[in-house]
Amino acid sequence: SRARDERSEQTDAAQARAVWEAAGGSTSTLWMLPDDALVDLAGGGDDVRGLDRAGLVAAAAAARDAGGRRLLTEDGGSPGKVKRRKLNRTSLPSDYARRSAAELRAICAAHGFEPAGATRDAIVHEIDNELTNDGAYEMPLLLERGGAEQDGDFVPDDTNPFAS
Repeated sequence: SRARDERSEQTDAAQARAVWEAAGGSTSTLWMLPDDALVDLAGGGDDVRGLDRAGLVAAAAAARDAGGRRLLTEDGGSPGKVKRRKLNRTSLPSDYARRSAAELRAICAAHGFEPAGATRDAIVHEIDNELTNDGAYEMPLLLERGGAEQDGDFVPDDTNPFAS
């Protein structure tokens, strides 16, 4: 029945939260929790129930940043700001580059980071840039290389002394 399904979902959410807390329960890993646990951490109000996954993670992170208190904007709606956390290899799943764009946005939300890119590749590129010293060194995407003609080492055949 419907009541049994709701109890089962609540039990699953409570178990997932207990495992997450036993593993350290860091805010940067909130993306691991199911939606029901995130709603609970965010205060359970109607304002968080309609949020997408990244919004739920951000709301739960904002509530944790406020010491468990619900942070609402002046209009009483959306959750307050999430503290910015550094993306690092220990707070990211090892397979982050294979995750969907929606999953990556949730992972970024747990870090208080809103990616500018809309596609999975763009978000992975932003994460990679942050992992390599906040983008000071921009890692080229293989798709951006464009081939040998754009490479600085390209020498046309007519001026190459080694060409046959």
